[in-house]
Amino acid sequence: MSDLDYRGVSPSISGGYWTTKIWIYEMSRWRSQGVRDMIVKRHVEWFRPNEPMSWDEMDAWYAEAPPPRTLSHIHEDAEGLLWTYTLVPDERWGPEPEPGHVDPEWVLRTVDTMIEVIDIRNAKVLADYRHDEKLSPVCGRRLVSSVRENRAGDTRAVVFMPSLRR
Repeated sequence: MSDLDYRGVSPSISGGYWTTKIWIYEMSRWRSQGVRDMIVKRHVEWFRPNEPMSWDEMDAWYAEAPPPRTLSHIHEDAEGLLWTYTLVPDERWGPEPEPGHVDPEWVLRTVDTMIEVIDIRNAKVLADYRHDEKLSPVCGRRLVSSVRENRAGDTRAVVFMPSLRR
């Protein structure tokens, strides 16, 4: 099933592309000829590998247990730095207040996004940041978005362009 072996794909500045496995913190760079020339693996305490599950299982998981960690998005910037976005359980997670009823506060307490900036030339993490929302990729390589909902049920997309300050 494709949702059990889901992978992310993102362009590389070298002309090839990056792929990710969402269930483990691993990225592969491929040349455009389909030859893998680099693997980046991270072993960090906040990302323990998960058993693959279907999207339906993940939805149920969020309601009954903290969400699994998933590497949701990567991109390589013009300087060759690799940006990773990993969904992690919010430290304030709790079961749905009412089954089938999702309120904005519960969503905010369910998932955070851990962002890391990795210098792949020197195998060094330059920065990390835990964002208190679920961030999703937007069509632009550097853009990510969040959906915010108010108590009346109105939603809006908020688009971010993360940057690294040196």
